[in-house]
Amino acid sequence: MFRVFLILAPLIVLAGCKEEVSQVQQTTKAVVVQTAEVGVYADESDFNFPAVVSAVNTIDLSFEVTGRLKQVNLPEGTTVKQGQLLAAIDDAPYLRRVEQATTRLTKAKRDLKRIESLFDKGLASRAQLDNSTTERELAEIDLKQSKQDLAYTKLYAPFDAQIAQRMVDNKNFVQAGQIVAKLQDVSKIYFKINVPERLFTANRDGKISAATATIISSPDKQYAVEYVEHSTQLEPYTQTYQAVFAMDPPKDTTLTPGARAMVKVHISNLSNTLGKVVPLSALVGTQEAGFYVWQFVGDNEALVKVPVTVVNMSGNFVLVQSALKDGDSVVSAGASKMYEGVIAKAYVME
Repeated sequence: MFRVFLILAPLIVLAGCKEEVSQVQQTTKAVVVQTAEVGVYADESDFNFPAVVSAVNTIDLSFEVTGRLKQVNLPEGTTVKQGQLLAAIDDAPYLRRVEQATTRLTKAKRDLKRIESLFDKGLASRAQLDNSTTERELAEIDLKQSKQDLAYTKLYAPFDAQIAQRMVDNKNFVQAGQIVAKLQDVSKIYFKINVPERLFTANRDGKISAATATIISSPDKQYAVEYVEHSTQLEPYTQTYQAVFAMDPPKDTTLTPGARAMVKVHISNLSNTLGKVVPLSALVGTQEAGFYVWQFVGDNEALVKVPVTVVNMSGNFVLVQSALKDGDSVVSAGASKMYEGVIAKAYVME
């Protein structure tokens, strides 16, 4: 009897240890989480987006002919008027070519007149007349080209513009087609922002009721801007589309392309197709890698990773597009510490 007790005693101890280990494992697997309910987006709101000031377009300025610069009027950052002289090549060689072409044409006309007279008298052949006529035509073309090349020795502003960059200095030798400067069309000031495409489908019904732009360096001033267009080409890294707003150049200040700004867009009468509202604290991830939230499924006490696309941030809340539905619960505290397979319990305030 004593021997049986000695055998059973360790088994009883081991059984007790297994029960304690099982209880510990269950305790460590159960994570108490604070949750929040997914909300419905309001019918109207303001959306704030980082923006970059840009020109309507930027062109490369270059000469059509080769030569040495004798005049350069391209101070960077300054504005120029359409038709203003910006740079000039030494035109002496081209003037000589015009003179040579003029002399050649004069001679060709004189020779043709003489051959025509001889042809009328039967003293010149048809071939001689044709050759003389061809020489005159070629001389006319040569003179026209020489005059065109002479005109190409001067560069004029094709439109009201801002000189973004000067690539050469005076007295430099430039080749035909070599970029000498970059000009920006600032007849309008563009603001380019990156937003989810769904946001701008609202504009198809005219629901963008107002938009304003603020320059980061001058936060006191706000400028009314108008929606121009948006791209339908998806930006692969940010999963956004580029949109453009525009305004006339302000008279009280100069807005330089490349400056950072913020654009506030007010949209009214929106449907819930724009997304759902979740707490900012529920958002996990980065713009490059993508964002997600942890959905709490109460039936099986599991956490499900749900990818989301951020539409807008306002205060402590985020508007997202995802598979979430109204009334779903998401982890709202410590979301970055959650992981796949964790067993969770919703925190209940006593």
